[in-house]
Amino acid sequence: MKKLILSIFVLFFAFQVSYANNEGNPMEINNNTVAINGKIIDKETGETLTGVLVEIEGTDEKVYSDFDGKFEFKNIMPGTYDISISYISYQKNVLKVVKAESSVNTLKVELKKY
Repeated sequence: MKKLILSIFVLFFAFQVSYANNEGNPMEINNNTVAINGKIIDKETGETLTGVLVEIEGTDEKVYSDFDGKFEFKNIMPGTYDISISYISYQKNVLKVVKAESSVNTLKVELKKY
């Protein structure tokens, strides 16, 4: 009996979290978002850079580049953003006024060593 009550409570809590995250409609999917992705390479050698920090300034959105130098932000609201790219031993790069309007926005980023 305790397991049944606990299971019902867990299901109820999960439904409440889902309901709150979708602003009142647990089945609603926001199709108005865009993706920003890209590839980060060394400017001199052309080699891809792994573990580069990529941030959308003014938000909590941040990701790291993968083994192929690729990164991706998903479910971003359309708009204009500054993208900050930081990596050890390389100059910080800020891409100003990146307009994310289409469903997928691809960037090529070249970082220069100090």
